[in-house]
Amino acid sequence: MEQWKQWIPSTKLNAFLYVSRIEILGKELKLTCEYENLSTLIILRFKSGVLAYRDTYETALLQRFEDITIEKADSEVEKVKNWNLFVVVDSQYVQEFKKETLGAYSNLNITHYIISSDDAVTEILSLQPPSIEVLDGKA
Repeated sequence: MEQWKQWIPSTKLNAFLYVSRIEILGKELKLTCEYENLSTLIILRFKSGVLAYRDTYETALLQRFEDITIEKADSEVEKVKNWNLFVVVDSQYVQEFKKETLGAYSNLNITHYIISSDDAVTEILSLQPPSIEVLDGKA
């Protein structure tokens, strides 16, 4: 069964993020994110190893949200509240990807990253974690 685990990629990140822009730059996937108050930009750069990504409006995933539980970093299980960065264990997306590629990636360790905001869910399948850049006071 799919399980979302709280992902804390940096101690500099401390609030709910919103994806404001998705760019493909050669082999790099760049996500520009910001906090609700728009005072800080966070750049997540998947520099290589991105196998797939999708961005879906939240209303298209209502059943999925009913079915998931979240494992917080401190192992306490609860529904999504004030955090929205996750990695998925036993990911259906990874399983579907491996099936669709006829096993070409079956021996690789693929991580399923999720950024779930109020109106969209951005999912990335990658072989490597992203680099993170925090730009305070962008306004």
